[in-house]
Amino acid sequence: MIGDAGALSATTTVIINILDVNDNAPKFQQKTYEMSIIESASVGEIVGVVLADDIDIGKNAEVTYSIEQRGDYNMFTISTDVLTKEGIIRLNKVYRLFVLYYFESRSRRYNIQVRAENKYKPDLFDTATIRIFIVDVDEPPVFLEKEYFMEISENATVGSYVGSVTAKDPDRTDTIIRYGILHNKLSKSFEIHPNNGSVFTMKYLDREVNQWHNITVTATEAKSPAYVSNVHVYIRVMDVNDNPPQLQDMPDIYVCEKSAIGQPVHTITAIDKDEPKLSHVFSFTQPPEESTIANFTITDNGDNTATVLTAEDGYSSEDNPLFYLTVIISDNGSPSLSSTSTLAIKVCDCGIDNNTESCGKGGFLFNFMNSGAIIAISVFILLIFVVLALLVHVRCQKNHNIMSEKGEDLKENIVKYDDEGGGEEDTEAFDITGLRHHTVMRERKPKRTIRTDIQSMYRLSLGLGPDVAIFKEFLTEKLEEANTDTSVLPLDFLHCYSFEGTGSPSGSLSSLSFTESNVSEMDPYY
Repeated sequence: MIGDAGALSATTTVIINILDVNDNAPKFQQKTYEMSIIESASVGEIVGVVLADDIDIGKNAEVTYSIEQRGDYNMFTISTDVLTKEGIIRLNKVYRLFVLYYFESRSRRYNIQVRAENKYKPDLFDTATIRIFIVDVDEPPVFLEKEYFMEISENATVGSYVGSVTAKDPDRTDTIIRYGILHNKLSKSFEIHPNNGSVFTMKYLDREVNQWHNITVTATEAKSPAYVSNVHVYIRVMDVNDNPPQLQDMPDIYVCEKSAIGQPVHTITAIDKDEPKLSHVFSFTQPPEESTIANFTITDNGDNTATVLTAEDGYSSEDNPLFYLTVIISDNGSPSLSSTSTLAIKVCDCGIDNNTESCGKGGFLFNFMNSGAIIAISVFILLIFVVLALLVHVRCQKNHNIMSEKGEDLKENIVKYDDEGGGEEDTEAFDITGLRHHTVMRERKPKRTIRTDIQSMYRLSLGLGPDVAIFKEFLTEKLEEANTDTSVLPLDFLHCYSFEGTGSPSGSLSSLSFTESNVSEMDPYY
């Protein structure tokens, strides 16, 4: 009703929201970025960050970052921060691994191309160039290789060249490098030139003793000895044919007495300490001077073994129980080496079945004993018995002399105890020389008449003791004389004064210990 009388109207506000359409590509704030990182940085360290803006909103503004595969793309990685939407650049590989390339070009800068693209529309993207500079720091020298392998012949003379190592200073100063070896027990066989890193021998090498030598080489800056790098060097000793083949250990070899000519006795083989390049080939021969007179022959089997054959019909363990066979063993080395070995072949009575298995259990020992060894052993045992008998005889003689001396002391003590009764006259009543083994010449005083037959018989029966009848008769006669003789002091009984020795626990047996009050002096038995 516009224009008419009474027309009515109203107004309102209409809000129109413009919906975003993902139609804008992300844009880097700069087309070129410059960053730096120290050359000693480790993997994973942050180099820097970049940011690409997208004027779209919401999900349409989400951006992902990547490094295009050109230039030095593999040295670094880039990831997207969820909160800040920034691209974080990190070190992917250690700079030191690639620093040798820059020793020549002297370039210490990396160039990478970074791409920022819409997460949902990859065709909406932008790129930027990032220059990353390596900041120099004072570092130890770097070897051109992680480890070194070298070879040398075992017959090399002392001072022979083995190989060389090389290290560079990663710093711009490029200082002089000095080389050395961390010596241990094995590394003393080698030395290194301090200026050029040449390794040479200090001792003769033997592959059979040590096939590999592991040494540690050091590189030190001449101006800064504190900066030292190490590298492992592995040296292999190459084999030279310097060891002759040797006969391999084997059990005892036996041949039966009833063996026929041309019969196999034993198979032998050899070993060689040298390292075979393909394979060892051994040959077995006999010395020319023995081949015509030998009791056995050798046949080379062509497979590094040889067979020992009998060269006669029958053997005798009594005539000759043991034979020796000389074998010459040669190898196929350059030059060829050989050795001489001797086989001991024992003759054995193998029994009816002609089997040598029982020989090692005693057959040869039995034959050996029959061949005269038992006689020698018997003579040896007899000599031992004779020597022992002489030793026992000498010992008995010595003991007999000692006992004789003790016996003389015993008999003298009997007489001395008798002296307590009547003095010297009683002593002369019996000839003390009759109680001695050896006659003692002394001046004799007049003495009473004694029975010489008793004295003589006593000398013959010396050592038989008082139980002998002739000795008892003598004691009885002397006792009777002492009891009937009133012109001298009373005598003690002789049997009360046998030798007591010293320190007797029973005390003295002498009657002199009695007092006069108890026994009368006129008592004839006093």
